[in-house]
Amino acid sequence: MLFSAYPSILPAASWPPAGKAGGCSDERGSIQKTQKETRQTGCLLRLQLDGVRWYTAIHPTAVVSQLNTQIGEGSVVMANAVVNPSAHIGKHCIINTSAVVEHDNRIGDFAHVSVGAKLGGTVSIGDHTWVGIGATASNNVSVCDHCMIGAGTVIIHDIKESGTSVGIPARKI
Repeated sequence: MLFSAYPSILPAASWPPAGKAGGCSDERGSIQKTQKETRQTGCLLRLQLDGVRWYTAIHPTAVVSQLNTQIGEGSVVMANAVVNPSAHIGKHCIINTSAVVEHDNRIGDFAHVSVGAKLGGTVSIGDHTWVGIGATASNNVSVCDHCMIGAGTVIIHDIKESGTSVGIPARKI
């Protein structure tokens, strides 16, 4: 195996964390059990991630500039991908095979740049955004959070509303 993208988990003896009974306590000391309560507090999610260390994995054939480039924890840069100078990639991102992330790009957390996608210089991709296979973003454009960019889409203007955009040029559907 060339690299590992799997989290390293602490031994079972450290789970659950001291003082926690496998759930989240509110100010009355009771265990929250409903999904609604969990969504409101986010407590269950934090407990599930306690003790997990995430690796940042860069495939040996990927080309990543060392000039002011940042790649967040848990992110993966796949084979033959290119990440050029001053690019900032968030946490838990995927820069897939043969994708190109040009200079001065900002890619938010949990974003996925699919196979063969090309992001021109000074492009900003929001959190939780997926850029489809072979999509292209022209220089100096921004894509907001929570977007899906269809395969082969060409982005020549900012995408300011969450949703799905497709076509040449990109249009929200």
